[in-house]
Amino acid sequence: MDFARDDFALKLVAALLAFAATFLAVRVLDSSSEPPELGSAGAGARAGALPTASTAERIEALQAQVADAPTDPRGRTALGAAYLTRIGETEDPGLYDEAERSFNTALSLAPNDFEATAGLAELELSRHHFRRGLALALRAREINPSVARVDGAIVDGQIELGRYAAAERTLARYANRQPEVASYSRISYYRELLGDPAGALSAMGLAASAAGGNSKQADFAQTLIGRLLFERGEYARAERVWRGVLARSPGAPDAMLGLAAVQAGRGDLNSAVERHRAVFESIPAPDHAVLLGEALE
Repeated sequence: MDFARDDFALKLVAALLAFAATFLAVRVLDSSSEPPELGSAGAGARAGALPTASTAERIEALQAQVADAPTDPRGRTALGAAYLTRIGETEDPGLYDEAERSFNTALSLAPNDFEATAGLAELELSRHHFRRGLALALRAREINPSVARVDGAIVDGQIELGRYAAAERTLARYANRQPEVASYSRISYYRELLGDPAGALSAMGLAASAAGGNSKQADFAQTLIGRLLFERGEYARAERVWRGVLARSPGAPDAMLGLAAVQAGRGDLNSAVERHRAVFESIPAPDHAVLLGEALE
């Protein structure tokens, strides 16, 4: 497969790399966050607390909880976290303001609330406001240094601001305290930035092992393993990995985008277009619209 001879394929490869960078910067944070706990603000909240509840149902339940207890910062923080999760699912930029409003209201009620501070840090990092995101993450660690996952947000800010030595120290602290999908994924990303693709792939293998079997975290790790294989030119292996993700989670958008790049490289442009169309119809985000437009062109 010769991508150099196919302008369309080159565009898809570039898009694949772009989605992966966003995936690392934002979705690792989502996967490392625990689901917010709901209070007892009536039947709506109880329904939203069910394990089978969708994120949209949880948001509705939390909105009811906030309306019933407007001075309780916990409900506001949980609502902000639910909005963050929903942003990861839909890529709807309009939800950023809702999440920010929830976290800021929580902090106006409880200025030293760890969860609200950490949540606002994640929000700002996802918006690419890296200096503010890092400052908030460091503040969250000051409030509660016992929570390891905030180190992930600190690493993200340090890497994006080019503070690699500091990021390496934070990564070592994070991985030693909490060896998990989120910490190993960030090690992989860091190694990739340093030009160590083999080391990046090894770290993502550890992330996949930490994720276990069928889970969103497992799909996350396997999808990024596919990307790393793709970048190494191991297209057949990357395809097998992405097809495995889709067998467990049909329609998983990032695995679909990966397969579209493989198909385009093989000259199967119709299949690539259909995959992009399916992703856009599932998540009508601006970047998906651009990819579909380029595919049609």
